[in-house]
Order: sequence, then structure tokens, then C-alpha cells
Amino acid sequence: MKNLIGSELERIFSSKKTKVTFIVSMILLILILFFVKIGETGFYDPKISVKLNSLNFAPFILREFHMVLAIIICPMLFTESFNSERTNGYYRMIMIRPYSKLQMFLSKWISQAITFGILILITFIITIVFGYLALPEASEANFFNIAGSFSKVGALLFNFKFYLCEYLVILAILSINALMGVLMPNSVLAFIGSVGVCLGSLYIVDKLEFLIFSTKGIFDILSGISMSVLLYSLLIIIIGFLSSMVLFVNKDYKC
Repeated sequence: MKNLIGSELERIFSSKKTKVTFIVSMILLILILFFVKIGETGFYDPKISVKLNSLNFAPFILREFHMVLAIIICPMLFTESFNSERTNGYYRMIMIRPYSKLQMFLSKWISQAITFGILILITFIITIVFGYLALPEASEANFFNIAGSFSKVGALLFNFKFYLCEYLVILAILSINALMGVLMPNSVLAFIGSVGVCLGSLYIVDKLEFLIFSTKGIFDILSGISMSVLLYSLLIIIIGFLSSMVLFVNKDYKC
């Protein structure tokens, strides 16, 4: 299993598509950083905002960057991993190796989770450093719906927890993308299906808007106002993971 995960990670990071996707995501992140810095204002919702400084800057980057992750970066990499090898016939070569379909599925899921964990961590580091270098210096910070102020260390810990919650939402999107990758006959339809499910959720269930707009829900989690994003994310992860696993294991890849 360890070898499978290592092999999958090597395949992911050696892929030209992955490299281009990471470069594009970093370029978009940098553009968003400067865009948000210009206004120096962060929004909880369209009516509630706060002045940004070096300590509270990081969470508000995700207001825009999460959409890039949700509808472009995640579907491109997730669906590619779970679909392209099957549609290209490569699984016929993989299946002769002494691994079960379940092991193959788990290796793909875990490797994608690791890949985006790295991306979220890099994003966190870049936004923290940028905030300290480019935003007005502050000795304490306030966040929405939380009484009291945060020291530099407290603000850093808050920001880290914020990005951990963002990672949980990304895993929920991974579960959706994995399911689409298994269900759809090719990568293009899997990509369209993944984006369609996330965007369509905005019109079906209001509480699923965090799949596209995550920051308000994460602020609600950390302030204790609502745990709905946490609960729905875990529910989507469990349902998406189990259903895609069952479909993957029982699918015929011989042709």
C-alpha cells in the first residue's frame, strides 16, 4: 500500500498537467493577494467587513482563492486521477500488478489528499508571509463574531485552524470529484459533472454554498455560531468516499 501511494504521488508530481496546474494556481493566488491588498478590506458577507492588517489577512484570501480551487484546480486533478487511466486503458496494465482495486482506490484518494494538503499548506505560508510584509503591521487582531482580540501568536493559530477547516472542505470536494471520476465515461464529462454538482448545490441546498464560498461558514465554525459546514463536509466526505469506493471496486476495467 505504501508503495502504491508513493507511486501515485510520483505520477502526480511528475505529470506536466500537475506542474502547469500548480503554476497557474500560484499565479492566481499572487494576483488575488495583490487584489485584496489594494482594498485592505475583508468581507464576512456583503454587508459586514473589517479592515485588514498583517494578522487577520490570511483567511480573506480564501474568499476568492477557494473558488479557484473548487471549480478549476480540484476538478482538474481529482477527476484526472480517478478517470483518465481507466478511459485510456492503462488500468489493464495496472491490474496485472499484485494489488487489489480497493488498494488502488485508497492510494489514489490518499495521494490526492496529500497533494492538496501540500497546496493548502503552501497557500497558508505564502499568505501569512505576504500579510506580514505587505499589510499594515498590527500587534493584535479581531475576527468576526469572536469577542476579544488575538495576539500575534493567537492570530497565527486562528489562521492555521481556518486553513485546516478549508482543507476539510477541499476533502469534501475531493469526494464529489472522485465520485464523478468513477461515474463518468471520460475526464471532460467528469470535470463538467464535478463543477456542475458544486455549482448546482447553491440552488438546491443553501447550506451547501460552502462548496463554492467557504469563508463565511468557516468563520461560523471557529466562532461557535454554526457547525453546519463541519457536519456537511464530513457527511459529504463519508458518502462520497464510500460510494465512489464501492463503484470503483465493482467496476469492470478490462475493456
